[in-house]
Amino acid sequence: MSKTTTIALAEPVLWHDQQVHEIALRAPTFAEFMDLGEPYAEGYAKSGIYFRNVDYQTVREYAQRLLIDQDKVHALGLLGLADARKVRDAVLDFFREPEASPPSLTASSSGSAGTSGPSSA
Repeated sequence: MSKTTTIALAEPVLWHDQQVHEIALRAPTFAEFMDLGEPYAEGYAKSGIYFRNVDYQTVREYAQRLLIDQDKVHALGLLGLADARKVRDAVLDFFREPEASPPSLTASSSGSAGTSGPSSA
C-alpha cells in the first residue's frame, strides 16, 4: 500500500459549506514523477555552502495530483500561509532519501559460502 500523509490544518477552510480540517496526500506514482520531475534542485556553491531551490510550481502540481479527496483540490488555494507550508513540506518529504538501514548482522563477507573448517592449501 502506498504511503499517505495527513496534514492537520492550523486554520480550517470552508469548502462547499463544509469545514476542511485536514488534507491527505498519497505518495506520487512513477508516471507522476516522470511527468513532473523533482520538486527541488540542490547542490553546493563554489564556497561549499549547500543550497536547495524549491520549484513551487512543481510542488503545487504535485499537491493537486496527490490530494486523496480530489473534490477538495480547489480548497488548496484557500489555505493560509502556515498550512501552505505544511503541504509544501509534506510533498517534499515524499522525495527525501530514506535513512540508510544498518548493515545486516547475518551478512557474511567471507570467501566461499557453504564450506566449513580449515582450507587445505
